[in-house]
Amino acid sequence: MNLLKRTYYRFLYFGAVLTESRFSGLHGLVRAFYQRAFVPGLNTGLPFRLAVRHSARTGKDRFNLFLSDIDLSVIIDREFEENTRVVRERVIRTRKWFPFVGEVEIYGRKEWEEWTLLQTQVGEIYLFLRHLRKIVWMEIAYGQAKTEYHRYKARRAIRICLERVSGRETAMCSVSNFSNVWEVRSDVIDFLNKHFSDELTRVAPISIPLSSDESYSTYLGFRLDTLRLPSKHLAVLLGICPVVQSQSSSFSEAIAKVRNESKIRDTWRALSQMEWIQFQASDRAHAKEREWVGAWKKALQNELQEVIR
Repeated sequence: MNLLKRTYYRFLYFGAVLTESRFSGLHGLVRAFYQRAFVPGLNTGLPFRLAVRHSARTGKDRFNLFLSDIDLSVIIDREFEENTRVVRERVIRTRKWFPFVGEVEIYGRKEWEEWTLLQTQVGEIYLFLRHLRKIVWMEIAYGQAKTEYHRYKARRAIRICLERVSGRETAMCSVSNFSNVWEVRSDVIDFLNKHFSDELTRVAPISIPLSSDESYSTYLGFRLDTLRLPSKHLAVLLGICPVVQSQSSSFSEAIAKVRNESKIRDTWRALSQMEWIQFQASDRAHAKEREWVGAWKKALQNELQEVIR
């Protein structure tokens, strides 16, 4: 990393730390600029819609101009292939001058409508699981970070996800570099109790030996034995999550029985469809940046074959 980049990231780091709990008005002005000037300007003269996502849209989770990216959803109504190419070219060009442009997802109109409908059905469950997943993603990002700025950004994101899952304030000093999901074990149990109380009385328990490969959830990104869930709660969590690691026919049959419960089955189907739609939308913009795309795409396609049966 050259001197200019190191200086830039040191500037961002000190700016983030010094303004984290103050200057909310300044952060609000920058967020308003993103929403009312920058994004509309980016969309000028183009036949598609842009939607700002996450903290740049809501202002929640302590939006910080030194840390918060602008994540965008692009909804294309017509000439999909041609406009997808236009979006990719414009995003690449814009990032050279505005590095705070974050992840971009490109949707067709029907995909966006289906995504929106699925969100109304299982949105709360989807977001809860997404926060759990992001904890793991950010732990990986922390381990790969090469600057103090990127380490701080990753740990801050972990803290925010812990707060979203638990509903409690989390001090930065209490955030670990790994295994943070253990801290919200009781919150996962409470969440499953809230949404699947009836199903928990009926499903057969599933037990997984510690350190078994079947304990790893590809969708969540961590070993479920980390949470030490009661066996019935484990069964429900496995039942609703897409892409479950299965090493034996007996394990697959146990999950299939759990999914005989209509609410669990419908949740699993909706989450699988949402993951596929979002994967495609993200892949259109970022496929060349990610090595894991091929394997995850194949896994999701296999899952969708199960969904439509």
